Amino acid sequence: MTRIESEKGDLKANPRAVYEDLSDLNNLKKYLPTDKISDWQSDGHTCSFKVMGTYVIGLKFSEESTEEHIKLVATDKSPFPFTINLHVNPQDENNSTAQIICDAELNMMLKMMVVKPLKSLFDYIIKKADAYYS
Repeated sequence: MTRIESEKGDLKANPRAVYEDLSDLNNLKKYLPTDKISDWQSDGHTCSFKVMGTYVIGLKFSEESTEEHIKLVATDKSPFPFTINLHVNPQDENNSTAQIICDAELNMMLKMMVVKPLKSLFDYIIKKADAYYS
């Protein structure tokens, strides 16, 4: 299992606001780099998109999610099994820290190809969320 962790970000929001936003996967698109994804599809509970002309990534909102831990799991559209966990830790009533942690089953070849771009993507998402909630 390969673990990929984003930077930690500061959000000017409580975990409930973040959960309400991301419990509808239609809203995930606003956190993704528009120049690096295409073929976006979402029905609110699942979404899929193509990354930089390569892999299609499919995500499904997990019923195990809570306000402080949003869990997304790979669908069968994804090239490898993984989970994405967004941890939102309250600092006070209107501020939280957030971090994305991805656990993926990658062979050595995939690991060399995807770890750096995924870390970059997760850091980008955290920065977009920071800007969105400020």
